[in-house]
Amino acid sequence: MKQVKDFLESISGEEGLYPYMANRRKFIPGESPVYYSGPYWDSREVETIFNCFLKGKWLASGEEVNKFERLFSKKFNKQSSLMVNSGSSANLVMLAALKKYFGWADGDEIIVSCVGFPTTIAPIVQNGLKPVFVDIDFSDLNWNIEEIEDKITTRTKALFSSPVLGNPYDYDAILDICDRYKLELISDNCDSLGSKWKGNYLTDNSVAASCSFYPAHHICTGEGGMVSSNNSEIINIARSIAWWGRDCYCVGQ
Repeated sequence: MKQVKDFLESISGEEGLYPYMANRRKFIPGESPVYYSGPYWDSREVETIFNCFLKGKWLASGEEVNKFERLFSKKFNKQSSLMVNSGSSANLVMLAALKKYFGWADGDEIIVSCVGFPTTIAPIVQNGLKPVFVDIDFSDLNWNIEEIEDKITTRTKALFSSPVLGNPYDYDAILDICDRYKLELISDNCDSLGSKWKGNYLTDNSVAASCSFYPAHHICTGEGGMVSSNNSEIINIARSIAWWGRDCYCVGQ
């Protein structure tokens, strides 16, 4: 690690490693701007990246990713997590795994808000399921909970929540609907990582949840996404799908 640090110091001058002013200035909380989609890292992050490239056993999905999956699961009260290449891929893999696990049939219905990111909706269709849209409540831009029960049919299998800008809605009401109609709660948590309702994470009662690590989101890995669940079998299925359908896969240890 010292050799890497010495190397970085030798090339980090005025015309060296950091061509962007954002990376040359000391970050002062509350004062310095945060560039949400531009490159911004400090010396510790650069050092870690170089060290991973030079000493790691894997180029991708290696030891650091494996460690991140475990730490992420612990932080957000989930038993298992799978890191993939984007939040969009996380939704696609998550829906495929849930369909496989629960035995949902083509044409089964997933209730979702009419306002959200395209790749909340697309994975439903890509997996042969039917999105059923609920209008929004303009006070928080989330789905209008009073309309949900009118959309439930004999083919409804789950509610797919996607809180807008991290704004929580009445999760007690959502959980009550899921309980009374025997529906699963799925969470697209890309906009709401860390958001809580009455002290609990919005994903605590979800059968599975996704999140994104794209620069515009709460944690940035350049690109990346995560699928998390308290059901390890769902994550095992998701991992197999993410690894091209194999029943074995290489993970850094």
